[in-house]
Amino acid sequence: MNLLADRGIVHARPLLHLLACFGASALPHEILLQPSTLAKSPLFPRLDARVLWDTVEGLEQAGLILLVDGRVPALRLHPVVREVARHDEALRARGDAYFRLAAELLGPSARSTEPKEPMAWAKWSLFADHCIAILEVPWPEATDKTALAAGIELAGRAAGFLRAAGRQSQASAAFARVLATAVDALGQDDPGTVDIQHEYARLCYDMGYFGQAEALYRTVLAKRTTLFGAQDARTLTTQHYLARTLRARGLLDEAEVLLEQTYRSRTDHLGAGHPDTLTSRQGVADLLRDRGRVAEALAAYREVLVLRTEILGESHPATLVTHQYAAEMCHLLEEWDEAESRLRHVWVLSQEIRGAEHPRSLSCGHSLACLLHDRGRLKEAEALAFDIAQGRWRTLGRDHPATSASRQRLGLIRLDLGAVDHALTDLRAVHSDRLRVLGSDHPDTLQSKRVLEALRRRAGSED
Repeated sequence: MNLLADRGIVHARPLLHLLACFGASALPHEILLQPSTLAKSPLFPRLDARVLWDTVEGLEQAGLILLVDGRVPALRLHPVVREVARHDEALRARGDAYFRLAAELLGPSARSTEPKEPMAWAKWSLFADHCIAILEVPWPEATDKTALAAGIELAGRAAGFLRAAGRQSQASAAFARVLATAVDALGQDDPGTVDIQHEYARLCYDMGYFGQAEALYRTVLAKRTTLFGAQDARTLTTQHYLARTLRARGLLDEAEVLLEQTYRSRTDHLGAGHPDTLTSRQGVADLLRDRGRVAEALAAYREVLVLRTEILGESHPATLVTHQYAAEMCHLLEEWDEAESRLRHVWVLSQEIRGAEHPRSLSCGHSLACLLHDRGRLKEAEALAFDIAQGRWRTLGRDHPATSASRQRLGLIRLDLGAVDHALTDLRAVHSDRLRVLGSDHPDTLQSKRVLEALRRRAGSED
């Protein structure tokens, strides 16, 4: 640093400290090379584009950073250099200025793209790591709360991207970090903290931790009701997701009350065609399905599908979900050809848009395997069911309810193929896991128990 300063590159040290505030992955040029933003900071007085690039080149020539050519030009800080710089007293002494500047540099990219939109995931993958890493910058107690809230919001959006993209283990670690920082810096009841708690509850649901998700949603619902009122859009969003979680836990009566309340409120305040209202309408259809009213559920899904296709587009993730659920109802009503055509269409689109091992793509593949099984195409069904079960195990983990559903279906297919011993091993393992994870009274556990009891009766009658 002293040698670079002697050469007139006076901004090398603060730029190195700034780079250390970001994550370990390559930092795109578009984030760092904002001379006007940098020059507004007291860390970089009288900086212009030429001086900035000279500083970058000086750091590269000194072997402290690596310029990365490729589709997205970027630079990377050497890991050892990054670690040393992060603990430098000069950075710690001005941690508030570095934190504020890092958040300002990330802001345009993070706020111009929607983290839940699949088309934005490639871009988010370039800077999500950096949004979360800035939370590790040491800031003094006097740091402005507004600046802290802005940085925490960026990190929360990055964690939301990881959840939406199906990167659940990374999302879990990110949310734990963001939530702990928000509670410490902003307080338990700050609206920003509550927003992150809501998104973390969504991740818990996605990972199959329904009890934890329910507890979080109840906490957030109470806080949002106090902060914003019962009819606020944010409160109704949490109320909807709480109802969905209750459905997953088999608590249908309470879920129905919340779903109906949310649907009426959204219809009254937003209109029948608003995307949030359609989400509630689909929630009501989901409940009809859970209660076995399949024909009514199909009619409701078809109504939602027409509106979502018109308003959101055929390839929108929400539209694809409705398409899949309608196909599953066609399956239950033995409308085989329509069900298979719909499922294959959605499965192909979902893999193209989200990726083959995204939880939603795997869900659609599971539904298709079930349909092929019921149509008697056992070899095709077994091959697909095996791939889906393995994909869910890798992506969601052994204990996730979706993984258990795929393992159970694979066992049933193998049973019909005559591989009785192999099938029984699969089915017993699923029942044991469901008993341990969900409890003896959960509908999925009871279903597994009924399957095993039926097999025992059949074996007894054959004896």
